[in-house]
Amino acid sequence: MKAALKVNPETEFILVSTTLPNPQSKWSKHQLETFQPALEEIAKEKNGVVVAPMTEIHKYLLSKKRYSDMSGNGINHPNDFLVRIYAQTLSELLIPQK
Repeated sequence: MKAALKVNPETEFILVSTTLPNPQSKWSKHQLETFQPALEEIAKEKNGVVVAPMTEIHKYLLSKKRYSDMSGNGINHPNDFLVRIYAQTLSELLIPQK
C-alpha cells in the first residue's frame, strides 16, 4: 500500500478476507478467521480502504450449504459458485451506491 500511495496518493484499496478451508481438513480454520478483523482495523485507520468480507460471507454460506457445494478441490479452493460470490461482493464495493 505504501508503494502504491507513493506513486499515486489517491490510490484506493479493497482488502479481501479469505474464505475458509474445509473444516475436515488439517488447515487452521481458527487462524484464518483472525484475518478479516485485522483487515477491518487497517480499513478503519486509512482513507480509501475497504474490506470485502469473504470470511463472514463464507461462514454464513456454510450455515446453509455443504462445503463441497462451494469447493473446487474439497480443501480450500472455491468452485464457480463461490467465485461468483467473490465477484458479487467486489461488484458491490465498486458500484457507487445511490
